[in-house]
Amino acid sequence: MKLIIFIIMFNILFANENIHLTIESETHNNAIRSILLDKNKDLITISEDKTIKVLG
Repeated sequence: MKLIIFIIMFNILFANENIHLTIESETHNNAIRSILLDKNKDLITISEDKTIKVLG
């Protein structure tokens, strides 16, 4: 799980493209959202189907 989060954070910090993630677990969804919100508060939306959308 830590490797996945690292890869996600690396992509967000260094890519200029939109990233769409689908997280199956509510716990992982909340954890990843918390990590991402620290740096990208205005760029993240989470839909009811647990898709995290990060706009770059």
